[in-house]
Amino acid sequence: IADNEDFSKTTIGIWARLRQGDRLLDNAVGNMFTNREVAIEELAQAKAAYDQLADRPDVDEQVRERVLIGLARVAETRCDGEPETTNAAVKAWQAVLEEFSESIVKKHAEERIEQLQSDESQTFYAWFAKQNPTPDDPGLAPGQSAVPDLPEMPSLHDLTIPESAEGEPADSDSSEKKSSESEVP
Repeated sequence: IADNEDFSKTTIGIWARLRQGDRLLDNAVGNMFTNREVAIEELAQAKAAYDQLADRPDVDEQVRERVLIGLARVAETRCDGEPETTNAAVKAWQAVLEEFSESIVKKHAEERIEQLQSDESQTFYAWFAKQNPTPDDPGLAPGQSAVPDLPEMPSLHDLTIPESAEGEPADSDSSEKKSSESEVP
């Protein structure tokens, strides 16, 4: 993620970096269902954007809270049902509640912590992590069938060139010359 030193420390630069992380995360969550490869890349980029703000002392509390929420969502999106990723997601949501006991997402964070620790969630995340969706042909409309393959065409080497009346292959340049010569008065 490119960083412009001129603006990265300004209020608008901080909010822009937060927005960048949010957009990348939102795109990644959607792509988890349609293009897993792109989703994983976007998750890494979102985490990098949030990490750039996570330990900065100059960000206000509103930004700090949203950064922690973003990092928790990234951790949960990366969850694969294994104890390591499940614990990372739980710890990320706990970090939100520890630093912001009256967080704007307090109830949601508590529910996510409880749900992540359930057998049902771990089973789901294990199943979902094994899926590898890839995008359909981007040129197709929903429900449209793919364009059929082109019919078999003969090779150019198999084609024969018709002969002219004089026994030579017909040449468009020579026939043009002959027609132009016959037109001369």
